[in-house]
Amino acid sequence: MNIKKYYLTKSLNTRRMEKMEYIDKILITSSKYNGFPALKNRNIIEMGKYKDEEEFSCHYIVGLKGEIINIIPEDEISFPTRGVDDDNTISIMLCVDKNGEYTKEELFSFKRILNKLIKKYKIKEDNILLEKDVNNSRRPKTLVDEPVLLFDMIEE
Repeated sequence: MNIKKYYLTKSLNTRRMEKMEYIDKILITSSKYNGFPALKNRNIIEMGKYKDEEEFSCHYIVGLKGEIINIIPEDEISFPTRGVDDDNTISIMLCVDKNGEYTKEELFSFKRILNKLIKKYKIKEDNILLEKDVNNSRRPKTLVDEPVLLFDMIEE
């Protein structure tokens, strides 16, 4: 699995460089920008450092062509949502195509990174969360509408 590192610069809103003591959850969210590739989503998050009213970041972004980029080291706290214990959560953001859906290539790569993290940190199935689980959003849309899809991706 090819993962490229494009770390965010230090910022109060996106990357405080605070270390996690342990990891026991994975949170899955999706981009709010339809049709944007992973790197463009990363650059939008990077620009969030100039917005005082907004905190957001994630550890990984899975792109429409299946590319995976790592924007915060796994041992640092990210800010995927307000409402989850971000201090011990690895976060993955999925990009969406122009119709708000995921591509086959993207879902293939998502399954690989998800299972890698589950195994590495021994994450329990109950601790794999969608953004909607913590803040009642509709993201990630397809996984909200078809929750069985997420559990089909988890390898035994």
